[in-house]
Amino acid sequence: MFVVQTTSIVRNAPSFIPTASPQSAPTKESDAGKGRWPDACWTDEMVDIYHRLRANDPTLTQLELYRFGDVEAEAVGWCLKTNTCLRVLEIGFNHIHDRGAIAIAEALRTNTTLEELNLGCNKIGDAGVTAIADALRHNTGLSWLSLYANDYRLPGLRALGEGLKHNTRLKELLVGCNNFDDTCALTLADALETNYSLESVIVEQDEGSALHADALAHLQHVVARRPERCHAVLETFILGLRRLEGGGGVPLLDPALVDETLTYLPWFDPLAHHRQEQFVSI
Repeated sequence: MFVVQTTSIVRNAPSFIPTASPQSAPTKESDAGKGRWPDACWTDEMVDIYHRLRANDPTLTQLELYRFGDVEAEAVGWCLKTNTCLRVLEIGFNHIHDRGAIAIAEALRTNTTLEELNLGCNKIGDAGVTAIADALRHNTGLSWLSLYANDYRLPGLRALGEGLKHNTRLKELLVGCNNFDDTCALTLADALETNYSLESVIVEQDEGSALHADALAHLQHVVARRPERCHAVLETFILGLRRLEGGGGVPLLDPALVDETLTYLPWFDPLAHHRQEQFVSI
């Protein structure tokens, strides 16, 4: 049982935050039309989770949530601004848009204890990813981030590249299925020129985008030469290719540039890679 002082919640809480404790929280039916339960999203379980996050429950270190949208993301983001116990937040495969991602990004500016954040397979666009990227400039806690299979395109990826240039903590990054083309590859290569913390990058190209052999060669060169420039080893770089223009399919790697960090796969499941370690570098 967790009791939170109502005054500490209501004073600065956004209007969508439930103000009652889980033990006495009103039902959605009794509060219909009062604005306390927007979109009828606040289940008893979610209210309990909110209060545990807000109370900094030391036993709540990992959280995996489904049926999760922008309203819930805003509430959790607000709690994360002061929470120092949660280490892993899994909110992939949900219905989070830019609004929810921006709320999570605001929390990342001050939260230094969250280590893993899965935002993959949502509906986050350029604005949401740009907010996350800007937060990465300041964040010193995250070591694993997935933005896989969202709705952002080049503007979001460019912002992410800029954020990575200033980040010194993130070690693993998953992106992909986001129109990964030549410009995106060059943007990623530019970020890897100056980022010294990343140890694993996983990218998958979607079916609608095309990558040309020269852009791939430049990205390959940056990855392979990275240890010489910054003395930082990129242990894994996985690129799932669907279309390579001017290269005759999956490329034959230049032997002078191949090292242990490079893996090319015609298709892969990046979440399976992270969770089950199905794929290894060659």
